[in-house]
Amino acid sequence: FIYRLRVESARSSNTLEMVILDQSNKMACDDEMAEILLGEMVERGADSKGTPYEINPEHAKDAYDAANQIFLNRISIIREQATRNNEAFINRRLESLRLSYGKNIRNKNERLEQAIQNKRKEKYLRMLEGTIRRLKHELAQKETAIQQQRIVRVEYDEIAAGILEVI
Repeated sequence: FIYRLRVESARSSNTLEMVILDQSNKMACDDEMAEILLGEMVERGADSKGTPYEINPEHAKDAYDAANQIFLNRISIIREQATRNNEAFINRRLESLRLSYGKNIRNKNERLEQAIQNKRKEKYLRMLEGTIRRLKHELAQKETAIQQQRIVRVEYDEIAAGILEVI
């Protein structure tokens, strides 16, 4: 069973995930091996040359249900990892943004204080005040945009199902 998995977050991704079951509808291999097998199927796969398989519809439904349950369990783990990674990524971006803008705002505030002490022209003071307001506004806008990326959505589509014949 092959699924297309979409993780939408600050760093979105699209992947193909495969669940391989044995004849008793148990996982035939772990996630890593399934990924390797999917790659091999894409690169070297071929149609079966043997006689077509007869599939019992009840067994097919049981296999489908088992694969979906395994995949849903995998999705919950992926969602937890994506959420943790996304939170860390967002926090680092916010910290970097605040450091950068904070430095610029402090520099402009210091220049404004010096200009006030040195009794500089009102036009120059207004320019510095305007620059400080603009920088604070830009910082707030960028923080809001980054905060909105905290939401992690995980969606999937069922792509294919079939019998894997290893020769």
